[in-house]
Amino acid sequence: MGQVKEVHVESEAVEDPEKLKGEGNDAFKAGDYEEALVKYTRAIELTDKDNDKSTYLKNRAAVHLKKENYQKTVEDCSAALEISQNDPKALYRRCQAYEALDKVEQAYSDAKAVHHCDPKNKAIEPFLLRLHGKVQAKINEMSTTSSKVTKMFELVFNVEEELDKREKAADNMIVLAKERVGAELLFKEGVVQRIVRLMKVETNPKIRLSLVRVFGDLGKADMERAKAIVREAGVPFFLNALNSSDEEAVNAVVYVIQCLLDSISQVDLITRWQEKMKNTKINRMNVTERKQKRADELEREEILKDNSKELDSIMHVICFNTTSRTLTAIAREALINLIMKNCKYDQLSWAEKMLKTDAYQRLMEVAAEINMPEFKYESAMDITDSTKTIVGVTFGFLYEQMYDDKRREALIAEVGKFTQEKLMDPGIDSKVRIVVAITTLLTNAPELGNSQLKEGLLEMMLVMARSDEYIQQLVASEAIIAAASKKKDATAIVNQGLDILKALYKSNNDHIKVRALVGLCKLGASGGSDAAMKPFADGSSTKLAEACRRFLVNPEKDSDLRRWAAEGLSFLTLDAEVKEKLVEDDPAMRALIELGKTGHRTLCMGYWQPWSMLPIVTTSRR
Repeated sequence: MGQVKEVHVESEAVEDPEKLKGEGNDAFKAGDYEEALVKYTRAIELTDKDNDKSTYLKNRAAVHLKKENYQKTVEDCSAALEISQNDPKALYRRCQAYEALDKVEQAYSDAKAVHHCDPKNKAIEPFLLRLHGKVQAKINEMSTTSSKVTKMFELVFNVEEELDKREKAADNMIVLAKERVGAELLFKEGVVQRIVRLMKVETNPKIRLSLVRVFGDLGKADMERAKAIVREAGVPFFLNALNSSDEEAVNAVVYVIQCLLDSISQVDLITRWQEKMKNTKINRMNVTERKQKRADELEREEILKDNSKELDSIMHVICFNTTSRTLTAIAREALINLIMKNCKYDQLSWAEKMLKTDAYQRLMEVAAEINMPEFKYESAMDITDSTKTIVGVTFGFLYEQMYDDKRREALIAEVGKFTQEKLMDPGIDSKVRIVVAITTLLTNAPELGNSQLKEGLLEMMLVMARSDEYIQQLVASEAIIAAASKKKDATAIVNQGLDILKALYKSNNDHIKVRALVGLCKLGASGGSDAAMKPFADGSSTKLAEACRRFLVNPEKDSDLRRWAAEGLSFLTLDAEVKEKLVEDDPAMRALIELGKTGHRTLCMGYWQPWSMLPIVTTSRR
């Protein structure tokens, strides 16, 4: 029989909690608080002895205290006190954390408990003295504020009271909500529920506005209050308050919603580092700063996970109601702006989360809406001339937040679903709407828009442009203009659409004529210095510019026609001769300035580069 060899298997080293505590103590003394935090946390996870766990929790609380993470200090001390009641160290550290959090009553209670357990502890005496004074001051302040709250409640929530008194009391409630003690008392006395009930019957717009603003100040920078407001008022409450034609009221509600989102998501944990890093390169941050930044990121990830129910419910309600047929136009625009504000991947990441919903389909529905009274139908959405610009720019932001090819392809696919659904519908209305939607994307989110210019769509646009129907000619001409943003698209349109645009330019309808004119202007400028790409003979640019000018300076033409004329000039001013002639044309320059004063979001002079004109302007005005 052969010999049996002995096999020695080394057992894996088992971590010793006491050793980890010792390593944590060494790191703490050396000022390496991140390392100490890791060691104490691991010791807590490994130990099954209550007394030891209490010690490790107190030690970790000391680290949190040094790092000014006061809420975590409170949590660890409270956990230690559940194991070992009346432990002086745990009470003392929690007392310090409570005072830093401005919770003076709790701090004073812990200080008294320390003194009772350890009467010889001299370190607690200054805390007792200082906190006693703070508690007395707060009692006095609370007493005064409490009487104010009672009086305000009597006035604001009594609909039979004199209107001017109610309005003044509602304004004063906003002031009170901005103060720490005032906010605490208002919240404690059930102001959220009272406001929700009153808003169901209140008709005075000034009082309604003040009450909504109270919510903003109550929830600002206080996560727990913000969550309670969302839970008790409900997200539909804010949507109802938002649904107004009063711009001031809409802005106030949007501000409140954003305050609640920022508080619940604790966005400050990220934004303060973004501000810091504007002037500091990451490799120039010291080790402690990098560790703190990472700790804040991990903390916020945990907060987002814990508060996902509230945050997701807000997002879903906002996205769902972008297509509400009962919503005012400015309320719809406000919801879309909220999506744009919160879509960033390093904040609330709505851009990616929306891929799991029908939000992109709904935004495309808004992008496809036609804002022309003669083409309004019964189920049309209420929009303004600016709505499609806002939704288009929002799509641009959303696309940018898709930080890799996989996510961008997913967004393109979502938009493609809408495109294909409309193309499959044989009705002309669907064809018109998809062309309008694609035009919105091409104008404001060109990369996303170009992704939809697949085989057949461009041809369909050209067929519609040949139609005798006004609406088809109108939307197709706008789409052709937008599609010529890139040389490859411009080439296709030069080859197929130039004659169509020339024919449309002969239209008796000025709205068709001016759009065809802009298309011709854009194609004329699309080739730059590339002779092969220039569709017109030399001298055509000045003729087109003169045609645009006639629309621009004619006061009898409506603003829509003059805006399109300005866009046509924006392309043509790439020609130095056209540009020089334009800056010498006082009536045309005045007309452009007056048009600019309207502040219309769809006004486009992006291709006209004012800085390149400065030397000409300076010379010509001498």
